Parts: sequence; C-alpha cells; structure tokens
Amino acid sequence: MDIEEDLKALERRWQEADVDLDVYLLTGSFLTGSIHLSRIIVPKSARGRGLGTRVMEDLTALADHYGLRITLSPATDFGGTSVDRLKRFYRRFGFVSNKGRHKDFRIGATMYRQPREPATMTEAFGVEKLTDTQLDVLRLIAEGRALGDYVPRYRPGAQRGRGAFPVTIAARAAAKLEQMGLVERRPRGEYALTRAGADALGAPRHALEEVTDQHDQPNLWYHLTDRARFRLDPRFAPEDNAIAIVDRSGRPGIYLGQSVEAWVNGYGYWRPFVVELDVDPSVVEDPGVHGRYGGEMFVPASSFDKLTILRVIPLDAHAREVFGEAGWIERELGFEFDTGEPIPRPGRPGWSETYKKFRGYRYPGPDVRDMPLAQVNHLKRQLRQVKR
Repeated sequence: MDIEEDLKALERRWQEADVDLDVYLLTGSFLTGSIHLSRIIVPKSARGRGLGTRVMEDLTALADHYGLRITLSPATDFGGTSVDRLKRFYRRFGFVSNKGRHKDFRIGATMYRQPREPATMTEAFGVEKLTDTQLDVLRLIAEGRALGDYVPRYRPGAQRGRGAFPVTIAARAAAKLEQMGLVERRPRGEYALTRAGADALGAPRHALEEVTDQHDQPNLWYHLTDRARFRLDPRFAPEDNAIAIVDRSGRPGIYLGQSVEAWVNGYGYWRPFVVELDVDPSVVEDPGVHGRYGGEMFVPASSFDKLTILRVIPLDAHAREVFGEAGWIERELGFEFDTGEPIPRPGRPGWSETYKKFRGYRYPGPDVRDMPLAQVNHLKRQLRQVKR
C-alpha cells in the first residue's frame, strides 16, 4: 500500500468509531511530502475517552513511517472549545506554531510537525536497557497499580538497612521512565503507560490505558505553599519552593515543578498545601522563563496569564491520589488528616488494610481556598508537629 491508500484506510477505520477524520496528501510543488489534517470530529457522546489522542497517535506514526510532514490549522469550526486548547493538544504530538523561529513561509497552515527519526523510543529504551527497579515499576504502572505497591528486589545476603521508602524508590524510577517516554503523567499526577512503554513490555495494545483529550488533561505543574488563599498576584514574588536556588534576581514570579514528592523527600521542602496549575506549553518561549536543577521552571509575573489555578489541596490528599497510600504527614502522626481515624504503624495489625483503602483515592474537597480558617490552621499545625 502507498501513503494515499493508508490515509484512506485510516479514515475508514476511524469512521467505524464515528470519528470524522479528513486527512490527505498535499501534492503541490514545494508542499509535496506533507500530509494535511483538515479535521477531527469526535461525537460529543464519545468525548473524554481519548479518541482524539489515539487518532493523532495513529496519524503521526503513519507520517513518521513515510517520513512526511503534517500540517494543520486549529479552529473551533468543528466543536473545539478554543483555539488555544487545540494548539496545546497538538503540541503534545510535536507540532509547532508556524511563526517566529519556526516560521516556514512555504507552509500556509498555522501549525506543522516534522517527521521524527526512524529510531523509535522503544528501540532507544528497550526492556533490556532498564534496571530491575525500572522494569518492576514499568510493569506496576502497566497493571494500573499505585507506586505504593512497589516491593524492592532484595538480593540474597544483602542488608536491607533503613534506606529510602519503597514508594520513594518507585517514584524516582517512574520519573526516569517518564524521561524515556515509556510512561506519562495523568491530570492528577498518576502514571500511565505510553505506546512506547507498551511496546517495550511487549504488551498488547489494549494494555495501553486510554489518555484523555487535552480538553480534560491539562499540562499539570505544581507549587507548594502555606497560603490558603493562594492566587497568582503579579505584584508579589512567592517564596522559592526548593532549597537549591539559582535565580535570586528578585523578579516577581513563581517556581513550578512536576514532582511534589521530589520537593518533600528530595529537598526536604515541606508546605501544607499543593497548588495544581494548568500551564500553557508556549510559556517556555516567553522572556524570563527558565528552568533549573530538579526540573523546575521559573515563570515571571509577566506570563501569569498563561497559568491557570486548577485547585489547591492538602499535601496528604495529593500523596493519596498519586501513590494510593497514606500521606506523608498523616503517616508520621498516625492518624488520617481528614477523619482523625488511626493509621497503624507498619507491621502492626490493620496496617495493610489501612494503606489499601486509599487505592484510587480522589480528594472530594473542599478546595483549600474555600476551607474554614479553623480547618486551614488544623492542617498547618499537623505539619508543624511533624517538622519539629
């Protein structure tokens, strides 16, 4: 089959799933060698199930196979909620805006994607190149289990020692797997297998968990704070949220990161509340935005319009959601932060049952910004007890 036949076959396959896909090969002079995506229309009844993501995965894989560029122009004509959201969605698949340093005057579309090198992520990071820990954590994620389920491999005769908590070891391995492209973060911080991860394990396609459309999956970043009424104020520079400081220019802005666990267990930076923010990926092109050690990003106040606060939740609620077990503070204190129910120490009767109760946990609220002052002060006192 040639590329045009493959594109038609792709349209027919998704038409069977009631997805209206219009994609074709451009053949005009200098545009030869490009695929143009005219539209993807997912029925309202089927939205939020990751169909748009899977269409794009199929299309980009086909383009890479033939070494072809893809062009498109995001618009709200076919049901999209906003052009900016559509642009963020397409950037996930390697598209760039046709402007600035990416401007190509031969292309009339507003976005395009160059084909990737033939070497796939799976070829670069095969199972045989993973450590035992990384392989175990990858399998754990493939099974849809929490990082708290991870049990380290202990070699015969090795001393267990005190070392890091198993969940900390698993979190570090998961972060490395994310860098490799074998897993990815979900909206609430949990990990899911990518197509490359499924290929690396030799897992069937159905083992790859569906990823929601960008409309439901923000580009999630975090900030730790002790301010219950947190807001993005361009007149104020929030406190740095890590010990290793690079930028001390005094510019108003905010430091963001994508791993709360790295701050708490890695840097020893504790705050009672976690701010979740949806960050427009284009912010990295703004003046004054820079990264630093630990994968953090400084965003100056002049770019606050590209940040949206999703919610502010207690630190332990975040830990429950991400790791599926009791949070850091409540585990130390021995009782649940929200109900006051006792949490048995590891190895004591009832310990495993208590930890299992948080599998699949989702914080029901309220948002910290809406909490009564007495409840806010209670959470702050709990943290002070742990940090004495």
